[in-house]
Amino acid sequence: TGTSGKDMTTTGWYNIVSLGGIPGTFNLDFSDSNGQPLGDAHGSMAVLSVVVPNRINTGASLPHVEVLLQGLHLDRYNTDGSFLDNTFTNNPAWIVLDVLRRAGWALTDVNLGRFAQAAAYCDELIATTDMNGNAIHVPRYHANLILTKRKSAAEIVRGVRVACGLMLR
Repeated sequence: TGTSGKDMTTTGWYNIVSLGGIPGTFNLDFSDSNGQPLGDAHGSMAVLSVVVPNRINTGASLPHVEVLLQGLHLDRYNTDGSFLDNTFTNNPAWIVLDVLRRAGWALTDVNLGRFAQAAAYCDELIATTDMNGNAIHVPRYHANLILTKRKSAAEIVRGVRVACGLMLR
């Protein structure tokens, strides 16, 4: 990551601008002469600022950058509704809960125990065969999302729900 006050122009750097919280965060790489941030606050969107050194890319074109990441840490709950942890998960039930919470739903609006039961069903290991013919066990359902344009919470929830056979009641 970038270090304030350190010249990193030879190595390049990255800074996490926003982890996707509702209020968002301004990218302070873009500010006016008074130091006031310019542009969008990137609300509900994770943003990574990457600086590539000139020796790798002269600026004549945009650099091709590939990023390998897991995604956001999401809250998970026990079947009794108590908080379990906050960790990376690609379990569709926890993803749907996170989308609902980002859309303004309170924890009191949902049955956390039922979400935990649905998550356990999604995490159940099932037998399958990998591409090399080996017998393996994988979770019943998992999901990884990249949203490239604005979608309503209903569209996102519907997409995850339909892809994984989940129902909301």
